[in-house]
Amino acid sequence: MDARYHAVLDHFKTNIDSGQVKVHRGYSSEVLTTFPDHYFDWMYIDGNHLYEFVMQDLQLALMKSKPGGYITGDDYGREGWWEGGVERAVDEFCRSQRVELIAIRNNQFILKIRSAGSRTV
Repeated sequence: MDARYHAVLDHFKTNIDSGQVKVHRGYSSEVLTTFPDHYFDWMYIDGNHLYEFVMQDLQLALMKSKPGGYITGDDYGREGWWEGGVERAVDEFCRSQRVELIAIRNNQFILKIRSAGSRTV
């Protein structure tokens, strides 16, 4: 993970130096709580793939994202040590939250956050 972190810093060096990009490193459950609610237009989740951690990340992402924004993530439908945790959490989250499943492509999921007044029919 350290190598990946430094690769990200290298890749975005110019943007980081200009203040356009700020990299936050840590657990999502800790880092996301430092941002105000409805802050992000778009979030990408690729953390711990066990069900309970994916669900926690999705719930935090919903709280921290703007209505009309997007929550996206990795490894939907892929098999691995996480025993279907990503797919199960995303499916359950879509049924019980105010999000719309836009697409699943190449094991990536895209959810759109409905505005606060919209309803599922």
